[in-house]
Amino acid sequence: MPPTGLQSDGVDLAVRQTKPPFGSGLTGDLLFPMRFIAVCSPAIAAAGPIRTAEDLPRHVLLHDAHGMWPVFLERAGIAADVRSLKSLRFSHSSLAIDAAIAGQGIALATEALVADDLAAGRLCRPLDFASRYCMSP
Repeated sequence: MPPTGLQSDGVDLAVRQTKPPFGSGLTGDLLFPMRFIAVCSPAIAAAGPIRTAEDLPRHVLLHDAHGMWPVFLERAGIAADVRSLKSLRFSHSSLAIDAAIAGQGIALATEALVADDLAAGRLCRPLDFASRYCMSP
């Protein structure tokens, strides 16, 4: 199947997670700021325990294609080489979130993406810290 493109496919409107430049003839508007938060099952949070960001490297970190763990840890003041920590890698955020719900570790997710799981108690937020991801260049 050939690759698709907004202009070549005649798309009038699309919601994308990306950053400039967008290409000639395309404009972008920020819908909402992306804040990444650490989430896990309530059982993981209770068994850990996870009281501060310094506790994160002792747990399995669930990675998705965004690769935000190094930035998150750095902004939380943790000097750790993510490559040396226990981790599982997934190609999609939804898979990492499902693994967190199943008690496999701690995932990073945008608040908007996990709001329903947090409200239902399937996930909890063990830390108050959040890392904002800016999509500008």
